[in-house]
Amino acid sequence: MKVQIESRDIPPDIYDYLKKAKTDEDIESLADKVQFYARPYLRLSEPEVKELGNNQVQIKLGMNRYVLMDIPVSRASQKGQFDYSALMKLAKDNFAVLIDYWAIDWDYDGFTFKSEWQAFRGNKKKKKTVPIVAAETLEKKKRTVAVRVVDIFGNDAGVTIEIEN
Repeated sequence: MKVQIESRDIPPDIYDYLKKAKTDEDIESLADKVQFYARPYLRLSEPEVKELGNNQVQIKLGMNRYVLMDIPVSRASQKGQFDYSALMKLAKDNFAVLIDYWAIDWDYDGFTFKSEWQAFRGNKKKKKTVPIVAAETLEKKKRTVAVRVVDIFGNDAGVTIEIEN
């Protein structure tokens, strides 16, 4: 027997639908209204580690790729805020336009993500894109680094990477 497991995100608006449901039939009728989206794909660059002396290193880490597998077009277009084709043209050449913010835990313990570095897109009229490279000076040691990314639709992706220096 072969089983294929696919990771999906639970849409936040499902709770609004469930609050309105009074019976099992109401819940079943929601099947065509609720859509579960595939998780985004995030790939990091190979970390660059530079010896600084005094048991210190500079670690430079960046994002190579961020891809949305499903875009919640229907929800966004209902609000009149979404031009799918324009966004796809922009994202093809610059995936950073999709990212709202990202954070790094330079010493991830495997359980609790502690945001030690962040970059935000901003919310002014002229929104900027987030930088896709981060650098930090740290103590020289073997470490696990965790990265979390949240895009403009509220999807999140995370990656961990082992760094030996």
